Amino acid sequence: QLVVDLLMTTTTTTTTAKKREEEDPQDPVVIIGPQRSGTTILLELLGKDSTRWRQLKTFEATLPVVPEPLTATLREAVHEWLAGTEHVLDEVRHIHHERWDGPAECRALLENGVGAPYVLWYVFGATRSIDDWQTSTDDYAFYKAQLGALLQTHDRRRWLLKDPAHCFSLDALLEAFPKATLVWTHRHPADVAASLCSLMQGIWSATLREERLQRRKSKEESHKPTYDAAVVEYLATMLDRAVEFRARHPEARIIDVPMRDLRENPMKVIEDIYDFAEAGPLAPAARDAMLAFLAKENASSKKRHTYDLADFGLDRDYINRRFANYINAPFFPKEVVLESK
Repeated sequence: QLVVDLLMTTTTTTTTAKKREEEDPQDPVVIIGPQRSGTTILLELLGKDSTRWRQLKTFEATLPVVPEPLTATLREAVHEWLAGTEHVLDEVRHIHHERWDGPAECRALLENGVGAPYVLWYVFGATRSIDDWQTSTDDYAFYKAQLGALLQTHDRRRWLLKDPAHCFSLDALLEAFPKATLVWTHRHPADVAASLCSLMQGIWSATLREERLQRRKSKEESHKPTYDAAVVEYLATMLDRAVEFRARHPEARIIDVPMRDLRENPMKVIEDIYDFAEAGPLAPAARDAMLAFLAKENASSKKRHTYDLADFGLDRDYINRRFANYINAPFFPKEVVLESK
């Protein structure tokens, strides 16, 4: 069934995209950087300028030929189909904010092809060796075709996209989109690893909640995955490849954003991105929408996400050694410091 679904997606997307060649997405802004480094909040914040940016919705990434806006009937059907996804998202909302009908990562568009280096599947042991991951130019041609199929006629907004997994294949991404602007968020890799381990633990618990209730504790513990080694290897491999790309392509249009700057002065970060991406001035209405979003986030009563390196057997010295290429890269912000205990 999965193969049939993917073939149908490929056929329908390609046919639709050919009818919209004039809407070819040429100059997207793509948010990259490791997971848990502020990519999601930045996507949400920039997306408040809806007159300038076209965002990918979660249901669109899964079904890239669903029309937007959705009819009431189709919306209900898609919502029901994605109910399992929504359940997991609700369970980890205090860690990772994502809605089934909200802005989404690009990973599903890559998965609609031959697969993508998605951290969840790797950490849970559901994918092949991480060394095999190198998304090809053909994969990104199909990724681009899906974006073309989703564009409404004469929609001249620029795509605003986000996925850490692009770091595995920046060469292929920029071959598909030579005019793309990349926004690379940064955080200390030890904090990234600890936070990502915590998220993986939350998703594991939410996904297997019913099964876990039926197991004896001893059996449950024997099935509980370990995260530290897989998460560190995933992140380090991804960032090593991205660092190597930047060494080969110093001309690439990349702006670096420390997560601390995004926390402490988010509107300054937004203005810097607009200037770098040549997106024009930030309209007053868009600024007001962004400020309202930030005020709502600051006033949110959701429980605080806490974690510790030791909770997942993470060794700070080993992480510093394993991520040395990234930490010592000339573009890595020197003001980035370790926050976790």
